[in-house]
Order: sequence, then structure tokens, then C-alpha cells
Amino acid sequence: MTQESEQNQLPRHMEEKAVSTPESEVGSKTDNDKVESVETPEAQERVIECITNLINQRIGDAFKVYDDYIKLGTPKKFVDCIKEIWPENNGSPYSGNLRLYLPKLPIPEDIAKNFSIRFTVKPDDYENHASLDSGGVLSIGINEESTSQDAKITERLIKMHVYHEIEHIYFPGPNADFLDLSDAKDALKYVSDPGEIRAFAKGYAYLFKTKFPGEAFSQEKMSEAINEVGYRDWFATFSDSEKRKKYLELCGVDIFDINDQLIGLTSGFIGNIA
Repeated sequence: MTQESEQNQLPRHMEEKAVSTPESEVGSKTDNDKVESVETPEAQERVIECITNLINQRIGDAFKVYDDYIKLGTPKKFVDCIKEIWPENNGSPYSGNLRLYLPKLPIPEDIAKNFSIRFTVKPDDYENHASLDSGGVLSIGINEESTSQDAKITERLIKMHVYHEIEHIYFPGPNADFLDLSDAKDALKYVSDPGEIRAFAKGYAYLFKTKFPGEAFSQEKMSEAINEVGYRDWFATFSDSEKRKKYLELCGVDIFDINDQLIGLTSGFIGNIA
């Protein structure tokens, strides 16, 4: 292949004939859609798994496109690549939010009607930037990488955020607007909230499962998987003897107990991650 033909080569996804996504997969909105209640933990978990897998499948597809452009020597921004493969986008100009219709799923009505995802470039501290607001907007900060290897790590980090934030649909954390996270007491109150502990555990379980498939949980390996993507290791924080003494004196909370909760939830979730 000549150099010119290599430059003119299109990524695989653009060479193949477009195939429309079935309405049942996309979850397109119709007048007959109804939102039903989900009362059992098992049913809630199935809904969370469905939404998480749908989003992460698309993120994975977008990173394949992203990697294709890198290999062709014509790298594109990740937000442009995900726009190309997002069914609801229909090729329209990128408006900031990518809609994802979920009204057929039994989740809170505001989220079901308005669910969308916003990717924002956050070069500083981007790994800690992710949120799901009450209006159904999932915001994820990303750092545009330039190599295939970096992109693989970024992909795992983004998918971890999705696991964490979608868990909050049924298990919300505290409202950070009413907390001063620079204050040690408020920060501990935030991260030790049952909803946050559960969400951290779900995201951590994904990282462990993809890094050590088929292996039983160990805190040492868990920390390795977390550090590889550059995220905050709460296991290390909650198992630190000096920090334990500090928080016992400051607010009477034993962070070793929090670590036990985090380990229990994470090890349990590992077996359920697809």
C-alpha cells in the first residue's frame, strides 16, 4: 500500500455499510412507553446493569474508532469519535450532550425522560470529574490521549465512572452542595455515605475484574488496578493506621470499618460484572 493510499484509508467503521440500531436496543421514545416501579434489589440491579452495559458498549465502540484514527496517523478527539457511532445523534452537529432514551426502563421519571451524557475535557484532575445529576445528565471528564495504550487506560477509567454513577440511580450519595469537601469531617461524611461506598465498590469491581479476570479479590491487587488508571484509592486511605487515629479523634469514626464495608461490597460485585 502506498503512503498516499494509507493516508486516504478510512477507519473500519466508515468502510462498512451502516446498520441501523434496532429500536429495542436504543430504547427510542414512544407515546406508549411507561415507567414502572422497581422494588426489589435484584430488579434494580438488572436495570443498572442494562443501562451500564448499553453506555459502556458504545464507549468501547467509540474507542475502537479513536484507535483506528490514531493508527492511521490522523487522530481525532474522543468526543468526535463517539459522535460518529452514537445512534441518537444521527450525524447532527455535536451539541454537548448525547441523548440516550430510556423511558422503557423503570427508573425515576426525570432521569428516564432526559437522560444524556456529556463528555468534557478536563486536563487537570480529570479522573475525579464525574457526576449524575437529578435531571439525568451524566457528566464525565476526559483527558484526550495521543497513544493507543493511553487510550486503553482512559477507556477503563471512563467505564469505571459509568459503573459508579449509574449505581446512583437507585443508591444516591449525599448532596455535595451542602458539604465543604475541603473540611475533613465533611469529606469523610461524603465518601463514607452508603450510596457513595456502594458506587465506589461497583466501579472498583469493574477495574479489578478487567485487570485480574477470574481472580479472587485482594486489596493489594485492587490497589494495583486503581493506580494503573490514576484514580483515588480509598482502600489505601481507609486502611491507613495514622488516618484511622486522626478520624477517631476528629469525629469518632473508625475508617477500618468503612474499609471492611468497601471490601465486602467490591468482592461481591466482582462476580456480577460482565
